Amino acid sequence: MRKIFSLAAIATTFSLVAAAFSPNSASAQNYVEMKPLAEVLAGASVRDCRGGEGQNVTMITWGADIFTLHANGASLTTQPGSIFADEGLTVTLKREDVFAKQVEAYLRCDTPYLRGTLGQINLASDITAVNPGTEMVPIIQLSWSNGGDALVAKKGINKPADLKGKTIVVQAYGPHVAYLNKVLADAGLTPNDVTIVYTKDLVGFDDDTTPGSAFLDDPNIDAAMVIIPDALKLTSGGTGGTGAENSFDGAEIMLSTKSASRVIADVYVVRKDYLEANRDEVQKFVHALLVAEESLRKLVLEKDTRTDEYNAIIVAAAGHLLDAPTDIDDTEGMYADAETIGFAGNKKFFENTKYPRNVTKLTSEIQTAYVQQGMLAATASLGSATWNYDALKAGITNTIAKTTPKFNADKLAAAVTNMASSGALDDGTLFEFQINFQPEQDTFSVEIYGDAFKQVVDLASTYAGAIITVEGHSDPANFIKKMKNGAGEGILNRIRQRAKNLSVSRSTAVRKAVLDMAAAAGAPMDPSQFVTIGYGISNPATGICQTKDEPLCLAAGLPRYPANKAEWLNNMRVVFKIINVEAESSAFETF
Repeated sequence: MRKIFSLAAIATTFSLVAAAFSPNSASAQNYVEMKPLAEVLAGASVRDCRGGEGQNVTMITWGADIFTLHANGASLTTQPGSIFADEGLTVTLKREDVFAKQVEAYLRCDTPYLRGTLGQINLASDITAVNPGTEMVPIIQLSWSNGGDALVAKKGINKPADLKGKTIVVQAYGPHVAYLNKVLADAGLTPNDVTIVYTKDLVGFDDDTTPGSAFLDDPNIDAAMVIIPDALKLTSGGTGGTGAENSFDGAEIMLSTKSASRVIADVYVVRKDYLEANRDEVQKFVHALLVAEESLRKLVLEKDTRTDEYNAIIVAAAGHLLDAPTDIDDTEGMYADAETIGFAGNKKFFENTKYPRNVTKLTSEIQTAYVQQGMLAATASLGSATWNYDALKAGITNTIAKTTPKFNADKLAAAVTNMASSGALDDGTLFEFQINFQPEQDTFSVEIYGDAFKQVVDLASTYAGAIITVEGHSDPANFIKKMKNGAGEGILNRIRQRAKNLSVSRSTAVRKAVLDMAAAAGAPMDPSQFVTIGYGISNPATGICQTKDEPLCLAAGLPRYPANKAEWLNNMRVVFKIINVEAESSAFETF
């Protein structure tokens, strides 16, 4: 997310003390201690909110908040004829990027709403659960971060599993804490497998309080969670850091939300007591936001013919969200980084229990990691508004989720083939795992492979902007035996081709089984995201011989013969790889 989060006020307002820890005594970097919010805000005043200030609504510096501003008539106060006014609402908007300040205002009912990423919201689940009236109820998702947030790593750290034992810097209480935890979990790691240090601020390099400055200045920092403009600076435009100003030699973007496009969800939650006493008003607020999302989306598409309207909202957003009315490019970029989801996306997020990235499942995974970190005492479910979406869809055109393929299948297949032949495919692999099968097997049932298929569906749903390759591999034992016994080139070529054909049919069968299982479960996947590759015997698990003098080798460049039955069976496999689109962005830009 292109967010300008500054936690400077927390140090004084909430007594967040700068940590004594510094990875390098020679570094001037200032780190802070990230304590549980229940501890930071202990003793904060709590006020009944059943008749509270429902018209005071918080925004944050994020692209999706542009349509909140749009709903108010491009103003902090409701304008006549605006979408909020049409709902009978009079709303005062205020930007507050310091999440702890938001929580304090929420507890004392300056506003009944909290605004943030679902990861930030769950940091407050302990303290808001103390009083039944302050329990949080998610009411609307505004967007997913799609390209605005990144994990940057130094040379030699190529995939999430490489982070084990490393030191990672992230902004305390910011939008990237849960993002990092999710990436670690999908690599089979926990927060306890790495060292995490925290900074007070998020954006830029001008002082010693941001992840970007820590990445540059502290030699003990191995990776950093940053917004994409800072990631591009650290990596010299994403091509690999050169060491020039604000870049780090050899640094790479390991992963951004361009690939991990279903990790950071941003939402509004409301206090339980306010919702119970003012349900109609809250529903009107949600409906207005859904209408505004669709209205702004249409305005952006028609900006060339509706120039005055478009300029009015973009200039207002630049002024109210960035404090810079002329900063049009960054405002437009911020909006582009936010994949707003509208009515259909909200219905899916809150109602579809089969959807792998629904609010309940995200909350569970976020809280589980926070408990491991000591940020929460225990996991607890959030409340549910249980909206009647038939009532909410009034006045909205796009009420059904569209399943437009993300990728051009032919171009993607060609690009993946080129990447595989050049070795770039392995360089871009974020996660991988395999399933094995028996000789001559060509069917793959959910009964046997269901757990593995579910893992594929979960990863594909989370990394919805990434490529999923399904690689079929065959065992080379028969080929090697025939060659050893003097078989002619024609026979060997036929054996090699049959093995390749068999590996293609297996990878295709597995791809189909995964897609069919997801569809049957009510969570259909985008078929264009999945690419099949048949390697035949060219890439066996037993490896390729470097010389003929190695054990079990006939000649250099040939597959190594399996040493035992276990190796023989392990060669017969289908490998799933989640490929980062940043790894070869030029191959994907036309899709």
